[in-house]
Amino acid sequence: GVLTSDVEDVAQDVWLEVARCFSQYDPSKPFWPWMFVFVFHAASNYRRSARYLRQHTTDAVLRSAESPRLDDRQILLRALDEVPLE
Repeated sequence: GVLTSDVEDVAQDVWLEVARCFSQYDPSKPFWPWMFVFVFHAASNYRRSARYLRQHTTDAVLRSAESPRLDDRQILLRALDEVPLE
């Protein structure tokens, strides 16, 4: 997904790319599946962007600060519970 605050920017990127490649569009084929490729690529590029990663990293840090912290003993006990005995 794209953050609500960035939807307009990503949509603009889509339309710019569609305009750039429109001469390659085959009118005998449906338009929306062709355009969906641009939407998909723009969303994929956005998710890889530093802005997206920075926002989600910030969100994760804020969520972890709100949740109770586990002490080392609790972490070790949980890890040991995950180890198969055989």
